[in-house]
Amino acid sequence: MLIEMRIQGLGVIEEASIELHRGLTVVTGETGAGKTMVVTGLHLLSGGRAEASRVRTGVDRAVVEGRFHTPPGTPAAEVAANAGADPDEDGSLIAVRTVSTDGRSRAHLGGRSVPVGVLSELSEQLIAVHGQNDQLRLTRPAEQRAVLDRFAGESVGEPLGRYRALREEWVQVTTELVERTEKSREMAREADLLKHGLAEIAAVDPKPRRGRGPARGVPPAGRRRPAARGGGRRPVLAERRSPTPRSTPSSARGSRSGGFPAEQRAVLDRFAGESVGEPLGRYRALREEWVQVTTELVERTEKSREMAREADLLKHGLAEIAAVDPKPGEDEDLHAESRRLGDVDQLREAAAGAQYSLSGAADTEVDAVGALGMIAEARRRFSSTEDPKLRDLEPRLAEAAVLLTDVATELVGYLESLDADPARLEQVLARQQELKQLTRKYAADIDGVLEWARVSQERLAGLDTSEEALAELARRKDELAGQLASAAKEVSAERAAAAADLGKAVTEELAGLAMAQATVEVAVLPRLAEPDDAVALLVDGQRLHAGREGVDDVELRLMPHPGSPALPVNKGASGGELSRVMLALEVVLSHADPVPTLVFDEVDAGVGGRAAVEVGRRLARLARSHQVIVVTHLPQVAAYADRHMVVSKVAEGGLTSSGVKVLDESERVVELARMLAGLDFTYTGRAHAEELLDARSDKKADEPVRRTRKKAAKS
Repeated sequence: MLIEMRIQGLGVIEEASIELHRGLTVVTGETGAGKTMVVTGLHLLSGGRAEASRVRTGVDRAVVEGRFHTPPGTPAAEVAANAGADPDEDGSLIAVRTVSTDGRSRAHLGGRSVPVGVLSELSEQLIAVHGQNDQLRLTRPAEQRAVLDRFAGESVGEPLGRYRALREEWVQVTTELVERTEKSREMAREADLLKHGLAEIAAVDPKPRRGRGPARGVPPAGRRRPAARGGGRRPVLAERRSPTPRSTPSSARGSRSGGFPAEQRAVLDRFAGESVGEPLGRYRALREEWVQVTTELVERTEKSREMAREADLLKHGLAEIAAVDPKPGEDEDLHAESRRLGDVDQLREAAAGAQYSLSGAADTEVDAVGALGMIAEARRRFSSTEDPKLRDLEPRLAEAAVLLTDVATELVGYLESLDADPARLEQVLARQQELKQLTRKYAADIDGVLEWARVSQERLAGLDTSEEALAELARRKDELAGQLASAAKEVSAERAAAAADLGKAVTEELAGLAMAQATVEVAVLPRLAEPDDAVALLVDGQRLHAGREGVDDVELRLMPHPGSPALPVNKGASGGELSRVMLALEVVLSHADPVPTLVFDEVDAGVGGRAAVEVGRRLARLARSHQVIVVTHLPQVAAYADRHMVVSKVAEGGLTSSGVKVLDESERVVELARMLAGLDFTYTGRAHAEELLDARSDKKADEPVRRTRKKAAKS
């Protein structure tokens, strides 16, 4: 929940501090006073786009600060923790957004600088802002589908998840299959051209000139021509969106890709809840696998020639390494052994001299004294002295004698092992030559050669260009397509069931919004694939676009009164009707909204009279389960507020400043009278305002907003 918001230097607002509470809070004020700046501040806190033009004249930057209540363990608290944000002493979380006059924007969360995207991620869990633009957004395809899926909940979410996973694998398999198939055709054409050229040359039987090198333009053997510039890899199968076609009649069979608002499908899915969410989850899982398999199949097909060449090179290299059969570190061991065998005389002389210096033992000089003898004599002298300092040195000489004795013993063994072996030396040199052939081609040392062999073996396993591999990919693609079609049908069935409930629920809400004769229908339509659609799927004989959200488009249709045609809301609804349809949807979907704070910016535009009263009642009902903040120009709506704020402006020194004030009951009467009469004070307006405030308590509905839709039991 949003506890407090502070605004500095934003538009006409020089500085304002707003304390917020649960229930319904309305913000009113004269036109141009700066009511919209309150919503703009919320947009900035939500990670919205920052515009330098919004910074107040005469200041360097605009600052918006919001304090949120985020209980531990909630998704919002998790977002903050992942960003390294620290909660305040009272457990609240402070978010700050600054915008400078040069357009630069900064965001802070919990005292830590964070990317603006973190605020956006946080706001998804805490606050939802609805404005007049959202009414237009409701006419778009994705939003209508999202509303339906939101209503359906897990009933659509789970099968949609399975569908998405299957679709991804299916796309990958299809992509790989296409690539391999195209490459196979290229290889066949190239083979025909080569055969033709060889036959033509053989028929002429030309003879080479003597003393001439290779023909100009022919690269030496073992070298490849450099790849053509700009020949980078092009994705074969991507998430392509078909171009939006021209409008088609609603009665036409199915819908073209993009022909109906995806937002309306989202609306239906929101309403359906689990009934659509579960099959939609399965569909998404299947679709993901389908995309993966399709992609792999296309890539393998297109790259089969390059892969075959690479496979041949890898096989040759692996065979060469296997024939030599090097061992880890063998090159270093052989190098040391070859030096030892080649320098036996020098090594023997050096070792013997060292051994003599230590022990003094030599056949020619029996009486020679070595280092060990000298140490023994020194120890004897130290032991016979009475000076304690000299006696203390004797143990250290004893340690040195032990160490030198060990070295002398090892030297004796080393000398015994130094036998001249010309045959072994020849073997070592020959083996070194074999290893050098490998290190010249594959790596700097044998350990690197063995690592190259390991990596190449893994790479070779993924370069299967055989017909059997293509056939297996094609089989897997067809298998996934069947599973994906089943998952898509389950999602569509759950959406269709939820669509009827959503239409009925919204129609009931409209009856209380002075549209008692109106009827809302929610149509679930197949999304037909374009001829060049890369992710087309055959479902019950129809070639449909297998998008990530399924194969459906969702269309909200409004029949304003009996006998009138049911037209899409983007064609058949006026501004006031569209406002009430959106509000009715929000009331119906309030159970599906995880965010605790809902903000409405003049969503009552185009509404008046009795309908305005009913809008106020619905917002008050919605405020029972959410914190609701409403910017309105209608006194009938403002009368239902639990807390009324007014934005007022004052012009001083050529600059206009606005502030925000919380009204008490007497001040509310004055503000409502102004809104009713358009004047600062009239007795008639005051009386009417008091009547509105007196009547609101009697008119506040007692029934709950809406029961959560449950998934229908399957027979």
